[in-house]
Amino acid sequence: MTIRKILIDMDDVLCDCTGDALRHMGLHGWVRESYPIETRDIYEVYRLATGVQYSPAQFWEHFKREWWANIQPTPWCHDLINLCTEYVSTDRIALLTSPTKCGDCLAGKLDWIETNMPKWMHRQYLMSPRKAFCASEGVVLIDDCTENLEAFEQDDGFGIAMPQMWNDARPFIGKELEYLKNKLDNFQRWGSI
Repeated sequence: MTIRKILIDMDDVLCDCTGDALRHMGLHGWVRESYPIETRDIYEVYRLATGVQYSPAQFWEHFKREWWANIQPTPWCHDLINLCTEYVSTDRIALLTSPTKCGDCLAGKLDWIETNMPKWMHRQYLMSPRKAFCASEGVVLIDDCTENLEAFEQDDGFGIAMPQMWNDARPFIGKELEYLKNKLDNFQRWGSI
């Protein structure tokens, strides 16, 4: 099957959202390989570490535009973009990211894109928590969130999990690009991932 488009999540795929968020909240000893829970609920990790209970909305209110704009890119960020260009042309790649309900998040993510992404991607982004709206045959989503990937596949798209401690691809932490390339090759060759 031919890959027609590739959509790439930002948080914990292209940028270290979880690590930077926990450090911003004072948890400087966070290590990706020892993430203490099996879901990506950062506010739950914060509660476990500090005993302070925040709702998701309360937790994310601590993050303003400047923080979102300055999240550290992942070590594989640019190599992942380059890898995707081996399968489709640059006009067939877009970022697909879910913002919080805070306007600072939307603005900060746009700032991050303009600072960290190649110029051709500066206007190739979609911001929505409903990623499955973009699913169709031949469209691949690279994301760290299992729920996003499952919904995407239910709507005829194909999902690839970015290896993180909170998803089934965790055994491939440290081999992210090799894992993603293998998944993309399998999809291109066999129509399944």
